[in-house]
Amino acid sequence: MTSSAWTTRDLVTVLDVTGDGVADLVYRSDSSARLLLRTGVAASGGGVNIWTVHSTGQVRFYAGGKTALSSSGTEAIG
Repeated sequence: MTSSAWTTRDLVTVLDVTGDGVADLVYRSDSSARLLLRTGVAASGGGVNIWTVHSTGQVRFYAGGKTALSSSGTEAIG
């Protein structure tokens, strides 16, 4: 996780890279020119749990669902 915006990163793909049945995120870093992997975390009710970092530094957690986010998230760090 990072507290900075993703302006220096490009999303490459979202798919199950690790083979555990959960979507993972592959992205490219402009500063290092490397491909990086963020592994997904399975939600207890299906889907993937999502953590977000906003430009304000606020961190929010969204419990995964099979088709959509079910809430406006829970503030973890304000």
